[in-house]
Amino acid sequence: MEKMSGVDLHMESSEGGLKELVLKWFTETQALLILSPNGNFPDWFQGFAARKDTEDLLRDKALGCFLIRLSDKAIGYILSYKGLDRCRHFVITQNPDGQFVISGDCQTYSSLTELIEHYKVSPIQPFGEYLTSSCYERTEGVAENDDVEVVC
Repeated sequence: MEKMSGVDLHMESSEGGLKELVLKWFTETQALLILSPNGNFPDWFQGFAARKDTEDLLRDKALGCFLIRLSDKAIGYILSYKGLDRCRHFVITQNPDGQFVISGDCQTYSSLTELIEHYKVSPIQPFGEYLTSSCYERTEGVAENDDVEVVC
């Protein structure tokens, strides 16, 4: 299984084709853009996570909890978050200028972090819902080098 800093980038041997292209795109053009200085991926990035697994994870979370995962159907990312009545999924693509955009929207962002921060203060249309925190957000614990998972 291929893992980069705790993120699952595993592909079953029967898979390939597009998923293989997505992995190649990610490792060659994206990984260094989102890796933190300590060599870890942000807590909101979950690599290849199936839609059903994502929905199972988000089901009992608070409104606005989110994650970003690699698409297995197109070259790009999927923003998944807990909406008022169900989980919602939006395709995020990168335009030729390297800007990120949610499909169907025209607002572009220079990074995934900028996109996330925007939707924490501006509602996602047409639902009027906001992103709140990553489902895996970590904060400093009381003890040194202690991380605590925030349950949102």
